[in-house]
Amino acid sequence: MLGITVRGGVIVSQREFEYAHLKLQSRMMPARAVADVLRTGHLTRPTGDRDFREITISEGTAEWLTSGAIWGMTGPLPTPSYYFNVQIVSQQLESRGRLSEPAYGPGQLWYPSGLDALFEVLYSTTQHQNRRDLLNQAVIHLPYEDAFIASVGYVDGEGVVVTVGEGGKGWASGHELQALWKIQLSETSYRRAVKVVAQAGAVTFHADAEPAYFAVSLQNEEGSLVDYVERFAQVDAAAEPSQLPSDALPEAFDFLASIWRNVTGKYLFEVHRVSPAGRLTAAVANRGDFSNRMTDFADVVKAMKIDDSFIDAKLARDLTPDKSLGRLKVAVGKLLKSPDADVAAGAIDVLQEIVRVRVALQHEQAQPDLPTSLARLEIKYPADWPKAWEVVRYRAVGALRDLRQALESALT
Repeated sequence: MLGITVRGGVIVSQREFEYAHLKLQSRMMPARAVADVLRTGHLTRPTGDRDFREITISEGTAEWLTSGAIWGMTGPLPTPSYYFNVQIVSQQLESRGRLSEPAYGPGQLWYPSGLDALFEVLYSTTQHQNRRDLLNQAVIHLPYEDAFIASVGYVDGEGVVVTVGEGGKGWASGHELQALWKIQLSETSYRRAVKVVAQAGAVTFHADAEPAYFAVSLQNEEGSLVDYVERFAQVDAAAEPSQLPSDALPEAFDFLASIWRNVTGKYLFEVHRVSPAGRLTAAVANRGDFSNRMTDFADVVKAMKIDDSFIDAKLARDLTPDKSLGRLKVAVGKLLKSPDADVAAGAIDVLQEIVRVRVALQHEQAQPDLPTSLARLEIKYPADWPKAWEVVRYRAVGALRDLRQALESALT
């Protein structure tokens, strides 16, 4: 059985394994030397010669593979690659060892089967990656290293970051990235952006929430597709909110108000207790109910009154009394030190995201729009409105708890 592979950038050790029923040999040879032995028919097989003639491109199968793709008879390359496979003799001339039997012997590496040994020795892969029958064949697998997509990930507050790699200094310059994405899978059209690569490294596609689906292609200066990657947002099934008591949200506001008074000596709300805002305990059955509950939530937040003594004079002009959460974030920044200040700021960010949902519900032109605002709270759109309200309550109670615990550090 003859296997010839051309693999750019891959060094193969010379190996010779001899078992009772199978002998395997691999060696690296210059291309010209391989062509000479094929042309003359002088190969290592002790009996009989092999016929070989020049093979035309139409006789084989050519594929363009993207980064890390597993295909055919060689292991995957980390960059995009050209893959060409052709049978070089009639299958009737093939001589098979007993490949299904274990391969073992004195001083030799053990393999579960001769097939495992054959794949590793000849093709630098394992039987689990094989997608084709074993034939006498030549395989060309060459990497494209001018530019490739090294990684794709989402960074909160920035967007989807695509890292472009290159095989040599400046090789990536001039390539183009085209990205398309949907914040929610239910959206019927893609959002798109195109960026020209000036140099290897990170390229950011701005998104206000993690896209449910994101795909990016890399094309060279001639417009040929070089590489592409698809990414789906990861859903954490363990993050499903647990059922909260109906009064959990107003009580969380109450607890926060109590700690605020202990820390600052001032009332957080114009009313001393928030529990009477009983509408936050009402159930949600449809979109209208959900919109009403979000308005109730926003009204409670607006009732926060942060004393001017916590606001720098330079900021007071922009942070008017109606911007309660913005004023609260400045205040906790003065009252707390890191890491408690960071925890408190993150909790207030969550409360602001909830208020943005209310704005998006009631204003069609709001930015971010409703699908994006819901996605930032990990709510699918179109929403199951009763479930969406439970998620909002769960996130709000958690944020208020984190904020309260951060403020408690100031009591010591």
